[in-house]
Amino acid sequence: MKLKSIILIAVAILLFAAPAMAQFCSVGWNANRAPFTDSRFRFGGGSYQGKVVIFGGMSTYGTERGDTQIYDANTNIWSTGADMPAAKTNFGYAIVDGIAYAIAGYSEESYLSSSYAYDILADSWSTIADYPLEAAGIMCSDGGDGNLYCFGGNNEDGGIKAGYMYDPYENTWTPIRNMLNWMLYGAATYMNGRIYVMGGWQHAGMFYYKVADNVWSYTNPPYDNRTGPVMIAAGEVLWLTSGGYQWEALALFDFHWDIDEKWLLADTEIVKPRIYAIGGYVPGRGIYVMGGADTDSFTTTSNQLWQMCAPYFEMTDQVVTAPGDDIVVYGLDFAADAEAYLYDDAEEDFDLEEQVAIDSTEIDGTVPADLAEGLYGLAVAGDDQRLFMQPDAVLVKACDAEESAVDTSAADTGYTAASADVAMVQGYPLPSDPARLLAVRYRTFADYGLRNPMRLVVYYDSSAKSQPTTTTPVYRSDPLTLGGSDRWHTIFLHEDSELQDLVFAGGEFFVGFESTTAEEGPYLAFDEQASPDDNAWFYGGTWSAQTGGFLIRPTLEAVCQIGGSAYSAGQLNPANTCEMCYPETSLTSWTPLADGIACDDGLFCNGEDSCESGQCDDHTGDPCAEDETCVEDSDECVPTADDDTVVDDDTVIDDDTIADDDTAPDNDDDNDDTAPIGDDDDDDAIANDDDDDDDGCGC
Repeated sequence: MKLKSIILIAVAILLFAAPAMAQFCSVGWNANRAPFTDSRFRFGGGSYQGKVVIFGGMSTYGTERGDTQIYDANTNIWSTGADMPAAKTNFGYAIVDGIAYAIAGYSEESYLSSSYAYDILADSWSTIADYPLEAAGIMCSDGGDGNLYCFGGNNEDGGIKAGYMYDPYENTWTPIRNMLNWMLYGAATYMNGRIYVMGGWQHAGMFYYKVADNVWSYTNPPYDNRTGPVMIAAGEVLWLTSGGYQWEALALFDFHWDIDEKWLLADTEIVKPRIYAIGGYVPGRGIYVMGGADTDSFTTTSNQLWQMCAPYFEMTDQVVTAPGDDIVVYGLDFAADAEAYLYDDAEEDFDLEEQVAIDSTEIDGTVPADLAEGLYGLAVAGDDQRLFMQPDAVLVKACDAEESAVDTSAADTGYTAASADVAMVQGYPLPSDPARLLAVRYRTFADYGLRNPMRLVVYYDSSAKSQPTTTTPVYRSDPLTLGGSDRWHTIFLHEDSELQDLVFAGGEFFVGFESTTAEEGPYLAFDEQASPDDNAWFYGGTWSAQTGGFLIRPTLEAVCQIGGSAYSAGQLNPANTCEMCYPETSLTSWTPLADGIACDDGLFCNGEDSCESGQCDDHTGDPCAEDETCVEDSDECVPTADDDTVVDDDTVIDDDTIADDDTAPDNDDDNDDTAPIGDDDDDDAIANDDDDDDDGCGC
């Protein structure tokens, strides 16, 4: 039976992969972190590579600072960095690809245009091109493209709408579109292609700048206006805390930005009211807020560091699972009512089945058995609010899939390309069964040069050589950027047409990245303790082995190779819907489905179909009622008129239109009123194939 939509009955297939894992934590400020030396406000800083960096500002009103301090989130220890070229305060600041910037500002009652850059890994400050304006209170942000963006502020002429982009390779400033209104001493941060700007001196609005389009737009502001607030992008969540009104810090609740692009109360509040503090986000550790002052006299300034576990998670294990398989969500401190679920592109939710909160760090559940194959986001919710979403997190596929890894998840160092066409790959032995690449997970070691595009490359040799034997990959992706450090990233390849028929069977294959520019970076994470440690290779004109392994993890699916084409487990035979690829039974031929499973023979009038002995041959018969006629061409049952005669199952002939003598000889060639089958005469008869322009009802 030809169906308008086909419902496939899932066949349980064992998935050998480990459960998918994620991280999540609830919220609450901790004040028991190590303080820094002396106090600061109106300073700069941010987070990078598990560290928080602060520099410049004031310790008390009028006492400017030019020193740098670095906090290690893993050890809870502060250390001292290199001094800035000159002390200053009220400057714009941001961290882009491992470089911290201090732009323009104020010193000794004068507005400044002087700008500095701090290489965090090298612990070195340098002077860069002056900001195009002398200004204080400007706001700066990473733009997600390797460039720095600054805007707003004020000077002797008043509030400023102008903005500029800084290109670190050219050391130049370029004007961008003006802000929708002037703003100073607000907060700015980057997330998902947008720079969000809010608050500031006597300003309650909020804008966002779409980097790719050079366009500003209004969006929903928080419920209160805040001078000198802290706004942090924590994964996919904006978090707003601290601030005040005009020059005075106020006791203000925290807000977080939800999926509907509006601010919601977070039911938390910074331990002490603070204005002109700074903040940062360290994946796996949470949100950090440092320093600040209390009132317009700034008599009480702070050297305190507050930390809060941010609502986020990060995929840390298998990203391919199957309907009906177990999935585990790990976290740091689950709320009692926290629940996990998957969602699709239309944001329809699919709760994990049989969810059980093992404790405050783990939720176990099962992927719905009837969930359609496809790419899904993963989310965690609590208190009737969606706390966090991770798009494109889990590939649900009814297949035998397994992720390969040699690393220990820990990165000792990183490798970077210094010229175009340099490749860094990790080798893996292949099973003898045919297999196809589904996904690749990887980690970067440092954000420096992160925006330089790379290509995913795959090398394959059917004989086990333990090293690439060619300089030409069997697959090379389009250029892509690799994403930030300190977390796993995934490239899903299940819909890449170039890989559909690229099947591996035995030998070795190597997967990694190839540079596209002569610029240094990005850095691929490398584990010197990987085992085995002899399959990491670097190509810079010749292949050279590296001791250890790259943090690159491919996922392969077992496939059937039939008639020169590759088919995924559970995929039906295009020529016979009663056969499917089932690698456990056969890797080279179709496996019959069990008798009784629904199928489709492409016909409507023989009723519903089911499989019988591997063929779609079992039918329920005419689907129409006794007083209806089945019409195959339109897949419908139509009422049968009184005294109608049915000819060739399709044509309905009313007796009243038959010739006077009511005869219809099969081979009649006369030019009369009879209606022979196939008659082409120009008369008033009704023939089965009649195309005449007459008053009949021919089909």
